Amino acid sequence: MSVPVARAVARPVSPNALRGMWVGLILAGWFAALFIPWEGVFRHRTCPFFHLTNLPCPACGMTRACVFTAHGDWFPALLANPLGPAMMAASVITLGVLAVLIATNAPRWPVEDYLRDRPWIRVAAAAILILNWAGQIARSW
Repeated sequence: MSVPVARAVARPVSPNALRGMWVGLILAGWFAALFIPWEGVFRHRTCPFFHLTNLPCPACGMTRACVFTAHGDWFPALLANPLGPAMMAASVITLGVLAVLIATNAPRWPVEDYLRDRPWIRVAAAAILILNWAGQIARSW
């Protein structure tokens, strides 16, 4: 006698549900950057990569840079990690795009096709990350 096994049925998730999740995550990040008291966190480096290698990781200083950017302190943000202000600007642009996609109930984001057809954009993004990391390592010596 065989016992029937219940199987999970995968249901497709609506694009707007995923977009709403991203909106929530971005807004939570901005809320944390603006309202959590970060002074005690910035006294010590908490990066495990830094503690293992004594070198900054590619994201070292990103939290400080984002908090400084959210508070309008541009120069300290650029000193902490030059990609922090760029990431915060990208988050604002992404919020706008997601709002339009949710409002229009668009099935796809046209940028996906644009990026897929232009692999040089991924190469350029990787080069920017590597150059930023090299700059952080050079600054730490």
